[in-house]
Amino acid sequence: METVLSVGPWVAVAACVGWILSQLGERSEDRRRRVGEVATQMTEKKFPAPLVEIFSEYAIGDRSGAIKALVDFVKLMRDPAQREQMHKQFLQDSLDVGLEDPETRQKIRAAVDKKTAEIERDEMAVYVKVSDELKPVGTK
Repeated sequence: METVLSVGPWVAVAACVGWILSQLGERSEDRRRRVGEVATQMTEKKFPAPLVEIFSEYAIGDRSGAIKALVDFVKLMRDPAQREQMHKQFLQDSLDVGLEDPETRQKIRAAVDKKTAEIERDEMAVYVKVSDELKPVGTK
Protein backbone atom coordinates (compact mmCIF):
# COMPACT_ATOMS: atom_id res chain seq x y z
CA MET A 1 0.00 0.00 0.00
CA GLU A 2 2.87 2.34 0.84
CA THR A 3 4.35 1.78 -2.63
CA VAL A 4 1.05 2.66 -4.28
CA LEU A 5 0.83 5.87 -2.25
CA SER A 6 4.45 6.77 -3.04
CA VAL A 7 4.15 6.04 -6.76
CA GLY A 8 0.71 7.62 -7.08
CA PRO A 9 1.80 11.28 -7.07
CA TRP A 10 4.50 10.68 -9.66
CA VAL A 11 2.13 8.74 -11.91
CA ALA A 12 -0.26 11.68 -11.57
CA VAL A 13 2.58 13.98 -12.61
CA ALA A 14 3.20 11.79 -15.64
CA ALA A 15 -0.51 11.93 -16.52
CA CYS A 16 -0.44 15.72 -16.16
CA VAL A 17 2.57 15.85 -18.44
CA GLY A 18 0.62 13.96 -21.07
CA TRP A 19 -2.35 16.27 -20.69
CA ILE A 20 -0.15 19.40 -20.85
CA LEU A 21 1.54 18.13 -23.98
CA SER A 22 -1.84 17.63 -25.64
CA GLN A 23 -3.17 21.06 -24.60
CA LEU A 24 -0.30 23.40 -25.45
CA GLY A 25 -1.60 25.01 -28.62
CA GLU A 26 -3.09 24.16 -31.99
CA ARG A 27 -0.05 24.21 -34.25
CA SER A 28 2.69 21.70 -33.59
CA GLU A 29 5.51 24.25 -33.98
CA ASP A 30 3.90 26.62 -31.50
CA ARG A 31 3.16 23.75 -29.13
CA ARG A 32 6.72 22.47 -29.31
CA ARG A 33 8.10 25.98 -28.73
CA ARG A 34 5.96 26.34 -25.61
CA VAL A 35 6.94 22.89 -24.36
CA GLY A 36 10.59 23.89 -24.86
CA GLU A 37 9.98 26.96 -22.71
CA VAL A 38 8.37 24.81 -20.03
CA ALA A 39 11.35 22.41 -20.13
CA THR A 40 13.73 25.35 -19.72
CA GLN A 41 11.76 26.67 -16.75
CA MET A 42 11.66 23.20 -15.20
CA THR A 43 15.43 22.93 -15.58
CA GLU A 44 15.90 26.34 -13.95
CA LYS A 45 13.64 25.27 -11.06
CA LYS A 46 15.67 22.05 -10.67
CA PHE A 47 12.90 19.58 -11.54
CA PRO A 48 14.13 15.97 -11.82
CA ALA A 49 16.03 15.43 -15.08
CA PRO A 50 13.99 12.36 -16.14
CA LEU A 51 10.83 14.46 -15.92
CA VAL A 52 12.36 17.36 -17.85
CA GLU A 53 13.52 14.89 -20.52
CA ILE A 54 9.90 14.10 -21.39
CA PHE A 55 9.27 17.74 -22.21
CA SER A 56 12.60 18.19 -23.98
CA GLU A 57 12.05 15.21 -26.27
CA TYR A 58 8.59 16.42 -27.20
CA ALA A 59 9.87 19.98 -27.76
CA ILE A 60 12.28 18.83 -30.46
CA GLY A 61 9.49 16.89 -32.14
CA ASP A 62 10.58 13.43 -31.01
CA ARG A 63 7.27 11.99 -29.85
CA SER A 64 8.61 8.46 -29.63
CA GLY A 65 11.49 9.79 -27.52
CA ALA A 66 8.98 11.58 -25.28
CA ILE A 67 6.97 8.39 -24.85
CA LYS A 68 10.13 6.41 -24.09
CA ALA A 69 11.18 9.06 -21.55
CA LEU A 70 7.72 8.88 -19.98
CA VAL A 71 7.90 5.07 -19.75
CA ASP A 72 11.42 5.29 -18.28
CA PHE A 73 10.20 7.85 -15.74
CA VAL A 74 7.33 5.61 -14.62
CA LYS A 75 9.73 2.64 -14.32
CA LEU A 76 12.07 4.81 -12.25
CA MET A 77 9.21 5.78 -9.94
CA ARG A 78 8.33 2.12 -9.37
CA ASP A 79 11.73 1.47 -7.76
CA PRO A 80 11.40 2.56 -4.10
CA ALA A 81 15.11 3.35 -3.64
CA GLN A 82 15.36 5.45 -6.79
CA ARG A 83 12.04 7.14 -6.06
CA GLU A 84 13.14 8.08 -2.54
CA GLN A 85 16.48 9.36 -3.83
CA MET A 86 14.70 11.48 -6.44
CA HIS A 87 12.27 12.83 -3.81
CA LYS A 88 15.16 13.82 -1.54
CA GLN A 89 17.14 15.42 -4.36
CA PHE A 90 14.09 17.30 -5.65
CA LEU A 91 13.30 18.60 -2.16
CA GLN A 92 16.89 19.74 -1.63
CA ASP A 93 17.06 21.38 -5.06
CA SER A 94 13.69 23.07 -4.51
CA LEU A 95 14.85 24.44 -1.18
CA ASP A 96 18.09 25.68 -2.74
CA VAL A 97 16.16 27.51 -5.46
CA GLY A 98 13.49 28.79 -3.05
CA LEU A 99 15.94 30.03 -0.46
CA GLU A 100 17.53 32.39 -3.00
CA ASP A 101 14.39 34.57 -2.99
CA PRO A 102 13.61 36.38 0.31
CA GLU A 103 9.83 36.20 -0.23
CA THR A 104 9.92 32.47 -0.93
CA ARG A 105 12.29 31.96 2.00
CA GLN A 106 9.71 33.66 4.28
CA LYS A 107 6.92 31.43 2.91
CA ILE A 108 9.03 28.32 3.52
CA ARG A 109 9.80 29.47 7.06
CA ALA A 110 6.09 30.07 7.76
CA ALA A 111 5.16 26.64 6.38
CA VAL A 112 7.85 24.93 8.48
CA ASP A 113 6.78 26.85 11.61
CA LYS A 114 3.13 25.88 11.03
CA LYS A 115 3.99 22.21 10.55
CA THR A 116 6.28 22.26 13.61
CA ALA A 117 3.44 23.68 15.72
CA GLU A 118 1.10 20.94 14.44
CA ILE A 119 3.62 18.22 15.28
CA GLU A 120 4.22 19.64 18.76
CA ARG A 121 0.46 19.89 19.36
CA ASP A 122 -0.03 16.27 18.25
CA GLU A 123 2.86 15.07 20.42
CA MET A 124 1.40 16.92 23.43
CA ALA A 125 -2.01 15.33 22.82
CA VAL A 126 -0.42 11.87 22.81
CA TYR A 127 1.49 12.70 26.02
CA VAL A 128 -1.69 13.89 27.78
CA LYS A 129 -3.61 10.83 26.64
CA VAL A 130 -0.89 8.45 27.82
CA SER A 131 -0.50 10.24 31.15
CA ASP A 132 -4.29 10.09 31.71
CA GLU A 133 -4.25 6.36 31.03
CA LEU A 134 -1.44 5.84 33.55
CA LYS A 135 -3.22 7.57 36.46
CA PRO A 136 -4.30 5.26 39.27
CA VAL A 137 -7.94 4.27 39.25
CA GLY A 138 -10.17 6.67 41.19
CA THR A 139 -7.97 9.79 40.71
CA LYS A 140 -8.68 12.78 38.51
